[in-house]
Amino acid sequence: MNKIFYASVVALSGLLAACTSTVDLDAPRTSTGTSTSMFASSEYRCDADPAQKLVGQPYTANLEQEALTLSGSKTVRTLRPRQVITMEYDPERVNLRLDDQDIISSIGCG
Repeated sequence: MNKIFYASVVALSGLLAACTSTVDLDAPRTSTGTSTSMFASSEYRCDADPAQKLVGQPYTANLEQEALTLSGSKTVRTLRPRQVITMEYDPERVNLRLDDQDIISSIGCG
């Protein structure tokens, strides 16, 4: 019984360690040369550079719309401190990271 217990603990530890990896949502995209993404032919493609002028401004619904327009994105995701988020990458989405006072601290794609 102890061997099964320890094996289970080791396996669970490995799974939990895999879940603790972080993803930099603001890191530049890299191209692998082949695209299998369902978004490959989409008219929407996030470009966060034009939206950088919004960093430092208070978050509003109008500002969210402006970020969509400036970045060319289809969707926007607002990320607040300590909020649980999904880790999938979406090239059609712009991410607005807010601080504790709802001020935009960074803007990135994904």
